[in-house]
Amino acid sequence: MVRRELKVALVLVLVLVVAVGGLLGWVIGRDFP
Repeated sequence: MVRRELKVALVLVLVLVVAVGGLLGWVIGRDFP
């Protein structure tokens, strides 16, 4: 049984990874067209 706090933490980490990945992709795409 997964605790709700663990699920919330997992979602937050996922959102953070997606945000950082998108930002890195944008910076790389802008610097190296």
